[in-house]
Amino acid sequence: MMSRNRPTTACLINHFTYGAFVGDAIRSALEQTIAFDEVVVVDDGSRPQDLDQLRKARGSDPRVQLIEKTNGGQLSCFNVGFEHTRADILFFLDADDYWDPGYLAAALQVYERRPDISFVAASRRLCFADGTCKEERLVDRDVGFSVVRCHRHPHWVGAPTSCISARRTILAQFLPFDAHSTWRTCADECLVYGTSLAGARKFEMGAMHVNYRLHDKNAWHGKRQDASDILWRRLEGMRMCELLRNKFGLPDDLAALAPLEFRTVQLPTSRDFRHYREVVINSGLGMTSKLMALVDLSMTYWFGRKREPKK
Repeated sequence: MMSRNRPTTACLINHFTYGAFVGDAIRSALEQTIAFDEVVVVDDGSRPQDLDQLRKARGSDPRVQLIEKTNGGQLSCFNVGFEHTRADILFFLDADDYWDPGYLAAALQVYERRPDISFVAASRRLCFADGTCKEERLVDRDVGFSVVRCHRHPHWVGAPTSCISARRTILAQFLPFDAHSTWRTCADECLVYGTSLAGARKFEMGAMHVNYRLHDKNAWHGKRQDASDILWRRLEGMRMCELLRNKFGLPDDLAALAPLEFRTVQLPTSRDFRHYREVVINSGLGMTSKLMALVDLSMTYWFGRKREPKK
């Protein structure tokens, strides 16, 4: 049962040259079974023909606010959109993706049931150009905190842009984030790592409501990446995490806290376990402390895998 005093919500759509798709994105936000309080569409200096399509797609719904700005990249769209809404929970949507009508209701159930959760990663349905789809379904689980996990190396604890929602209180700790020139694409990394290092408790939602389009105009997905592309993307991820660590005043080494943080992860996967082992092994802890931490992590992993999710 949804609370009558539910938190206010906003959909933030970032748009650049996706005029053929953006109408579906806006409609999917407006046709939710529980209405968004705001829909903010930020255009990043699109070509005139795409901007014309966007203006038509906006329609006359008073909830839809269209912001047109000069080109600055995806992160700049997140920054502008964030500053133009006061909603309690923000939902991010790429202009070429769209949601099923029950997405907002499903996510709000998580936030209302778990006030301690400040970030929800949703499952997604990959939608190919030939009309076929493939589901990438998550399991409902509390994935806990990830400050230690992302502290020295950008370990991913999240989801692509259109699958991300987060409380304003956690986003406000780092947005707007002044790194526009670097994160013109793939700025969902800023949302994922920023919320981790800001101390968000995260939840993975199994309900399948996000439709993630794959097509020849995708800015990142499906593009061939050579060694130099991968190298610089990883270096920029590490640089971003360093900027955020400094912003939050985090100590240089948090590895001693890895076993405690790992215990907040429900039904830990082998990937989760591997990440925490890497944190400890690559830390500055003494040999005895490392061994004790690794034993603790192993015990938590083997026994934690059998815990049932909370109802």
